[in-house]
Amino acid sequence: MGFFQRIFGAPQADSEEQEQRTQERNFNTLRDDGVRAMRMGEPGYAVRCFESALNIKQDAQTQGFLAEAYLRQGNLEKALPLLETLSAEAPDNTSVQLLRATTLGRMGRYEDMKTICDDLVKDAETNPAVLYACAEAAYGLKDLFTAIARLTQTIEQAADHLPARLLRARILCDMGQAAQAMEDVEVLLQADADNEEFGLLQAEALLQTGQTEAAEAALLHVHELYPFSQEAVLRLGSLYENTSRRDKALAIYDEAIELQPDFAEAYKQRGGVRLALHDKEGAADDLRRALELKPEVVAEVEGEFTNVENQMADRYRTMNPYGF
Repeated sequence: MGFFQRIFGAPQADSEEQEQRTQERNFNTLRDDGVRAMRMGEPGYAVRCFESALNIKQDAQTQGFLAEAYLRQGNLEKALPLLETLSAEAPDNTSVQLLRATTLGRMGRYEDMKTICDDLVKDAETNPAVLYACAEAAYGLKDLFTAIARLTQTIEQAADHLPARLLRARILCDMGQAAQAMEDVEVLLQADADNEEFGLLQAEALLQTGQTEAAEAALLHVHELYPFSQEAVLRLGSLYENTSRRDKALAIYDEAIELQPDFAEAYKQRGGVRLALHDKEGAADDLRRALELKPEVVAEVEGEFTNVENQMADRYRTMNPYGF
């Protein structure tokens, strides 16, 4: 650079270079702040950071971060186009393709998910993540035998793959094969004996195999740890009803309603117990409350309680105080 260039040209060049450095610094700051926000469980703030960073500069890694933040928000529609772009740019990147497949699955697009997984598994026959995604796609398509086969392959490659154990046990229970599901249930409980979902699944398997007392103990354990677990309450109440212990069923529903006054299903179930105990007025009150909270919750009730339901529904249609 000549003498006059150094005098007259340098300020503009320096200014442009300084602006580039500033933009790069701003980009890095926004991207890093977004990553920290995701780690702290603040996906909304992370999205704003990543979007602002990408307004400065397009960057594949940051697009991936933004897609992940959208997914954490549950915003699948915004995440998918980013993942489509990334997968087109990196067709051999298994992680990106898997994330795209699982996003499609979460959107209920299981055929599209299966297409991606079928391509991936050709070159990744022993990859547990790919095999599990194949199983999820099959399960979504209600191809249960293929789902079980893929889950078994997953577990053969990774015995501690808890999601695979959980899904296989759930499918087996749904198929009435609870005895076969117990192996997976035991592995799940060894990993986390106080997990609500595992405990509920254990109780279901025990009930299916006729181990009522053990199932009750499992449900009581879940209920003690998670007193607001509505599923535990409903299953315990049903168990008590089915074993002719209506007093216990009534007590569990009373307790649940006291804790959660908007628990519509508990009102419905308690109404059934009250009706069985010849408390028609109490049953009608509970049904009325269930209808107020959630009209559809009383849709499939059999026996004498159906008559009470119909009477109350007719009464409410005539009065129409709630507009349903």
